[in-house]
Amino acid sequence: MADMEHSFPTLAEDAAAGLRQLQSLHVIDPDRIGFWGFSQGGWLGPLAASNTPKTAFVISVSGSGVGGHEQMDFYVNNRLASEGCTP
Repeated sequence: MADMEHSFPTLAEDAAAGLRQLQSLHVIDPDRIGFWGFSQGGWLGPLAASNTPKTAFVISVSGSGVGGHEQMDFYVNNRLASEGCTP
């Protein structure tokens, strides 16, 4: 899960700032820009879109159905096991 310096709201605002920057470019149709994210990005995309009124779409690929701590516990435990660590 993101640390306190890089919290979900902070990361979502970074994404929203990127969307606004793209919308300001004349070579991109501002009505066709949105968010696509997977894993933790599956949480960040909807969060960023909720604070960005002109978001055209949100695609959440494999967004987790559990909380961030549970997701990271699962990841870390499996990663350590794949490296040969025992409980």
